[in-house]
Amino acid sequence: MVIQEDEKLIDTIRKFHYLRGVWHEGENLTGVDLEGVNFEGAHLRGVNFKNANLESVIFTGTDLKNVNFENARLIGANLEGANLRGAYLKNTYLKNANLEGANLNNAYLKGASLANANLTNADLEGANLNNAYLKGANLEGANLEDIFFKNICYDIHTKFDEGSSLDLYIKDKEDNSGPISCPIPYNSK
Repeated sequence: MVIQEDEKLIDTIRKFHYLRGVWHEGENLTGVDLEGVNFEGAHLRGVNFKNANLESVIFTGTDLKNVNFENARLIGANLEGANLRGAYLKNTYLKNANLEGANLNNAYLKGASLANANLTNADLEGANLNNAYLKGANLEGANLEDIFFKNICYDIHTKFDEGSSLDLYIKDKEDNSGPISCPIPYNSK
């Protein structure tokens, strides 16, 4: 439940639709609809966006360290160069999202849908991608050191560097049992 002070913040965000460079740490924005808002360069550490609609939101260069995006919809969101270190993205829907050059160190992306997402040159060191949906995702140049990726879903359009840990995992899976059957991503409606 959003408290009264947070409701005022949400009304302000909706009114201006552009909050470049704002500073709001630890705000509770659970379940809000902020589709298309521009947060470019904002400082939003620890904000709770659980179950929020953030389609087409601009988070370019935004500090989103330790943010909770659980079950949030970030379809077509621009997170290029964003700091998502330690972010909680369980079951987050990131279809067609741009995460190029984003810092996702130790991010929790278990069950996240990254269909057709751009993760080129993203830093995913230590990230948990277990059960992630990566069909069509581009991970070329991404740092995949020490990532967790059990039961990932991928297809022939999923791109990654040859010889990366993800490449070796996929080749091993295909050699032994073929591609994993992929369920429909959570929160895809």
